[in-house]
Amino acid sequence: MKKALAGAARREGEGMSKLFPPEVIKEAFLRAKGRCECTLFACKGHGRTPLSLAKGEVRCARTFFFPEHGEKWVARRIDPGGPFTAGNCEILCLQCAKAREEETLPPHSPG
Repeated sequence: MKKALAGAARREGEGMSKLFPPEVIKEAFLRAKGRCECTLFACKGHGRTPLSLAKGEVRCARTFFFPEHGEKWVARRIDPGGPFTAGNCEILCLQCAKAREEETLPPHSPG
């Protein structure tokens, strides 16, 4: 089940990321510092740890490496009608990306 879920999310993620030029994905990934940018507390896929909760962090705790693109993370537009720029690109772990698609959660607010 887990493999099927990851495979489906990977296919969806690859489709989302293919719209961004590679240099935009790299710039957004560097900004994210290899960590999911989801800050929605309502996100069911959110990777929370006791330590991150104790620190009061709202950002997902999942981390990954650049070569794991499509396997562990995706690049997604913040504003679906907006441009394919780093400012409109968020880096999400597959769990948060899938939760947003299933629950139609709004994109995060850059802050």
